[in-house]
Amino acid sequence: MLSTNDRIEHDIVFAGAGHANMLALRMLGMFPPTRTRLTLVSSSSDAAYSGMVPGYLAGAYDRDEICINLPAFCAKLGITFVRGNIIGLDSKTNQLRLENRPPIGFDVISLNLGAGGQVTSHQENLIYAKPVHNFMNNIRVLIDKIDKNIHVNIDVVGGGAAGVEIAMALKERGKECCDISLFHRSGILTELGNSAASRAKSALKQAGVRIMPEEWHVPRPNKVTIMAAGYQEQEIDFDGEPRRQFEVGGDLRLQGHNNIFVVGDMARFMPKQLPKSGVYAVRSAPILAHNIRSFLSGRQAKIFK
Repeated sequence: MLSTNDRIEHDIVFAGAGHANMLALRMLGMFPPTRTRLTLVSSSSDAAYSGMVPGYLAGAYDRDEICINLPAFCAKLGITFVRGNIIGLDSKTNQLRLENRPPIGFDVISLNLGAGGQVTSHQENLIYAKPVHNFMNNIRVLIDKIDKNIHVNIDVVGGGAAGVEIAMALKERGKECCDISLFHRSGILTELGNSAASRAKSALKQAGVRIMPEEWHVPRPNKVTIMAAGYQEQEIDFDGEPRRQFEVGGDLRLQGHNNIFVVGDMARFMPKQLPKSGVYAVRSAPILAHNIRSFLSGRQAKIFK
């Protein structure tokens, strides 16, 4: 934490409260570089750990147990917290632009905004699984019904890990009061191989989830639809052009920009394409924290493998 006599020489801004940003920010906040101000910018005041969301849906955790209170987190470590919607970044002036707020200047920035999506649906009974914060808010009504043993019919769309986890978790929570169908277009967990796919199908059938090997088109009457497929990265304006993905090198820097780091869903890792998984985001955090320090001190960066 800066004392009143310290002069700020470097502004480090973490744009977005994704896993990699939060872990790297904690590392830097515990042992901050001298004369440096750390700032976290997020559109919400809490951030859920996505790996625990299925446990929340299944009833194993309360919401507070899987969410980080961002203002409290920042206050404890002497970090500036700014709540606002990030709409753009200007690399020439080193400014992060926010909706209806003044821009924030930076010397170093890390982008980790995650997947985009709709805050609410224009269609009744349609819930999007991402962004996770919006999903947690929008699914509360459904969870309240399940907890009151009100019978619900649920269509989960997507045969990937998210769809399988959501279907299994809600079935565990609701048991007989949940009638759940899982729609998939190209298989169950195909990205994880035949063995994982076979085990997932067996587990779904044993749990009582109906597997629908067909493309989903529109919400069915009297059913709640949870969309767990077809995500896109959040779009922002970058130097006057809309961007969703950013090509980064092994040091996690945006190509052609030494002071801009990109991690998580927005990063297109150029040494080799990586899955959009929280596991890789968590693993990248120590490299991110080290390379931000290295940029300030002129030391050699580490490479994420």
